[in-house]
Amino acid sequence: MGPQGQTVLRGFLKEARGVKRDREGRAMSADISQIVSYEIYLLPAGSLLDLDTHIPIATVSTSASDALRSFTGDSSITTDSASAALVNLSAYHAYVVSVDSLGEKTASDASGPTTLIGE
Repeated sequence: MGPQGQTVLRGFLKEARGVKRDREGRAMSADISQIVSYEIYLLPAGSLLDLDTHIPIATVSTSASDALRSFTGDSSITTDSASAALVNLSAYHAYVVSVDSLGEKTASDASGPTTLIGE
């Protein structure tokens, strides 16, 4: 994931922290104190997140300093959340999923599309 994709993702993550949605996509009030981690998903633009089949590209613990104020991917991220190879100059959406102390997952809205630029 190149620097431009990281910058767009960073801004989206800052806005998405604490936004909770149930599996049907309805907004829920987030009890931030119960969130133990955030999962970051990356999918091709136009794809919808499916928590049953997609896998996160990263998980960030809320115990980490400044959890999800920003996220910087590195060269170890080579596939998206559908296990497809990342494609340079292609548009992707990011999703942030909060995981609470009971293991319940709630997803944010998708980010705006961003184009990945290889390093």
